[in-house]
Amino acid sequence: MGLLGYLTGRRFPHPGAWIGRWREMAVRLPGRRWSRPLLVVGALLATAPVWPGVQPGDPIADEMLEPAEVAGLVPLVLMFPVAWALLGRSRPYAWRVGAGLAVWVAAWSLWTVTFGTWSTPPTVDDGLRWHLIGAALVVAAGARPRKPLTGRWMAGAAIATIGVAAIFAIPVVGDPPVPPRDAIPLPAAMTVLREETGCGANSCYRRFTVTGLGEADEAALARRVGCRRTGWLNAYELCLDLRHDEPAPAVELQVTYYNGRDRVVF
Repeated sequence: MGLLGYLTGRRFPHPGAWIGRWREMAVRLPGRRWSRPLLVVGALLATAPVWPGVQPGDPIADEMLEPAEVAGLVPLVLMFPVAWALLGRSRPYAWRVGAGLAVWVAAWSLWTVTFGTWSTPPTVDDGLRWHLIGAALVVAAGARPRKPLTGRWMAGAAIATIGVAAIFAIPVVGDPPVPPRDAIPLPAAMTVLREETGCGANSCYRRFTVTGLGEADEAALARRVGCRRTGWLNAYELCLDLRHDEPAPAVELQVTYYNGRDRVVF
């Protein structure tokens, strides 16, 4: 009760001044300690549907989120609840905005594990972007600057600014792009006999048929054969394949952007 009264900015009706002072000391002060973490803990619990071991099993719209992806997504989702815990703690409507942000986080979690994919829009990245945009608008509408500015308000504003920057850093995942010619550095001494591009299921490639590669150059390229992620939250992998059919002198190199996360559910 004391915590609820603190979050709403109201005090209990006091039958006497001495009772009011006692309640302020015994009830209201503990609320100062726990009011800010309470909002963040509630928002954190709202992310539970995406946690490893809690995510629903197959069939779902796409592969379950990997632990490393959850570790990257959850801090981003909690950015604006943390900012509001600093910006709006003592405002009379703070608890309403905090509860709304927690519900918004829960909606993101349920949508992500139910409908999110990694290639067909709306993707997991799209859901994260729209979640951050909505949370940013809520916090911006409720967190008017105070005079004078306090250190707590400035810290919350800094966290909110980072959250806004994250909106523009989230990659847009749609049709896979064709790899540029310099996606992987190739030896300058080689001669390109043929070059072609194309797209298949969840991938686009650029293929070279080349000559003039020495043994050292070919060995260096062979060590780079395989796939690597192009970004932590980006579903696409950049892959290099090399084929050398002896005794023909030509070598075939293929650079591919491949989305291996999208799974077809039958």
